[in-house]
Amino acid sequence: MKLIDMSKDKIPDYLDDEDYLAILSMGKRRLSHTNVQKISYILSNVTELKGKFTAHDYGNFSESIMEKIQSPLNRNIFSVKNDTYFLTSKGTEIYDKAVANLGIKQSVLNLLEILRKMNAEKLEMLTYHMFPEMAKKSRIRPKIEILMSQLKSNSKMHAVRDGDTVTLTVE
Repeated sequence: MKLIDMSKDKIPDYLDDEDYLAILSMGKRRLSHTNVQKISYILSNVTELKGKFTAHDYGNFSESIMEKIQSPLNRNIFSVKNDTYFLTSKGTEIYDKAVANLGIKQSVLNLLEILRKMNAEKLEMLTYHMFPEMAKKSRIRPKIEILMSQLKSNSKMHAVRDGDTVTLTVE
């Protein structure tokens, strides 16, 4: 599916949903591998962008998103330094155009800002709570469950799941 008109925006036409998940997840911040994975998964569940995720040793994981970030083809978009991932200047340009042209709602942009500020441990807790099916194989599930029970009482962010619907509220 072609999401952005190449003639106007000069965005590589080979980018697909998983490229956009990574680009939108990072935004204009440096993120750890874990944060990119968790945010991309949440984003894939609140937008029409879809990625291939599996339940892995540490929750949801997309091998194809990591391959795209590390691909020589995308070195002008993504960069890595000191184990953090970030967008290059070209990647930031693509991010701005993607936000404008993909019709990303302001509520999703607000959610992304909150998620980007969370540390890896809190993002793991959030995704384990929202998507327990992705935590089934996790090696750290017992640790996360203990941390979740400790934080539930004083958290400003609450996630409630009702079947396939997840409602996230922030106080």
